[in-house]
Amino acid sequence: MAVYHSDIKQSLNSDPFIQLFEYGNAEGREGYWSYDHMILQVEDVLDVLYVAFGDKYDFVPLFDHSCGHDRMRPDALNVNGMNVGYGGKSASRMHSSFIREVDGYLGNFFYPDRISEQLSVGMVQSFVYTENDIGPFLDKVENKVLEGWVGKPKGMKQIAFERGFIDLESIKLYTKDGPKDEDGKTIDESFSLKKIISGLTDFVEEETLLQVMSKRIGTSRGMNVSVDRSPKGHPEVAGEGIEYTWANSKIYLRSVPLDNRRTKAQFLDAVRLSISRDSGAQLSRTKVSKFSGRARDFIAAYYLLHNQNKTGLSVKPTVATLAKKDIEKTRKKYRGHRGVEKQDTAWCVGVSKVGRKGN
Repeated sequence: MAVYHSDIKQSLNSDPFIQLFEYGNAEGREGYWSYDHMILQVEDVLDVLYVAFGDKYDFVPLFDHSCGHDRMRPDALNVNGMNVGYGGKSASRMHSSFIREVDGYLGNFFYPDRISEQLSVGMVQSFVYTENDIGPFLDKVENKVLEGWVGKPKGMKQIAFERGFIDLESIKLYTKDGPKDEDGKTIDESFSLKKIISGLTDFVEEETLLQVMSKRIGTSRGMNVSVDRSPKGHPEVAGEGIEYTWANSKIYLRSVPLDNRRTKAQFLDAVRLSISRDSGAQLSRTKVSKFSGRARDFIAAYYLLHNQNKTGLSVKPTVATLAKKDIEKTRKKYRGHRGVEKQDTAWCVGVSKVGRKGN
C-alpha cells in the first residue's frame, strides 16, 4: 500500500516525534492519517530510541483508541465474525489460542465421557476444524449427521462447549444473544454465546495490529517494546498527556487573529508556533510536564479501580472494561483528597493562557 505517495519507506529526515501531515486528497496533500502512517512513525521513533539508548530500557508507547492509530489484526480473535454453528468467513482466519489458566478461559461444564472433545490448561484451541477433530459436538447431542466440517471455522457453540461453558441439559437455550421474551428483549444473558465468548480472557486481551507489529519491530532491533492503549472514553491518559498538548495547541491557534492566518503560509506559520517547543513557547517543557501530571491523575484513578475488589461480576474489571462514569467518580474522590478539582476545559484554557504569558 502506498503511504506518503510511495510503496517504499522514505528516509528519516526530520523529528519523528512530531509529524506534520497535510490532510486531504487534493494535489500535493498526503491523504488521511491511518494505521499505515502510524506504524511508520512508530518505527522511526524506535529507530531514534535505539540509536540513543540501545536495549538499555523497556519502551511502552501509549496510544488512545483511534482508527487513525490502530486496527484489528487480520487473524484476530473476534466474536463478531463467528456464527452460532460451524462455518463463516472471518472466523476462518482467527489464530489458535493457548489455554493459559482456568480463570477466564474455562467454564464448569465438563463431561467425563467426552473428555477428548474438551480442553484443559496447557492445550491449544483451534478455531477451525481439522482432520484430527471428532467434529461438531451437536452432531452427537442432536443425533444429526453433518458432513463437510473439516477446514471450516467452528461456531460459537462448539468453542463454548470445548471450554466447558455449555450445560448440555440446557443446550437449546444457548443462542447468539440468549433467550428472548415476546418483545425480543434478552431475558437471560447467561445463555448468550456472544457474551460468553467475548468475555473470555484471550478475546478481551487480544492484541491489535499496532501492538503486534510494534513488538515485532522492537524485537528485530533487540528492544523490548510493549504498546499500551488508553481506556475508551479517556484518551487523555495516552502518551503522557498528548491530548492536553493538542488542546493547548488548538487553543493557541484559535486565538490567532483571522487576518494573521488567512493565507496558507500564514496558517502554517501559526501551526508551527502552536507546536513550538522552544523555551516559553506553547509546548515548553514546563507545560508538557503539567500535561503529563494531568494524565497521570487519570492513570492513578484507573489503577485504583483496577485493583478494587468488585463482587458479583462475571468478568473482573480491567482497563478495557471500566466505564467512563466510574473513572469520573474515582478521579473526583482521588483528587478530592488534595482539594483540587476543575473541569478539564477550564484547566486547559488556564494553562494555555499562562503559556502565552511566558510561563
